Amino acid sequence: MGARRRGGLSRELRRGRVRSYGNIARQVGRQGASPAVGAASGRNPISTIAPCHRVIGAAAALMGFAGRLKIKKCLLGLESSGT
Repeated sequence: MGARRRGGLSRELRRGRVRSYGNIARQVGRQGASPAVGAASGRNPISTIAPCHRVIGAAAALMGFAGRLKIKKCLLGLESSGT
């Protein structure tokens, strides 16, 4: 999966909203490509512009994040609280 395409999808996620890796894979017509979505997300050099912290695992599980899961959880908490 192209990092540009995946990055474009994470930029579409509004503040305080999340989407799963699998959901993004299905959205681009690549059912079962959630590992590729995760890999592309992990290579994201501009996480403030393409907010990959808003992409989560199945069943709302916090999955890999280059900035560490503790930071991902904090960012999601700040966004959901409106801070």
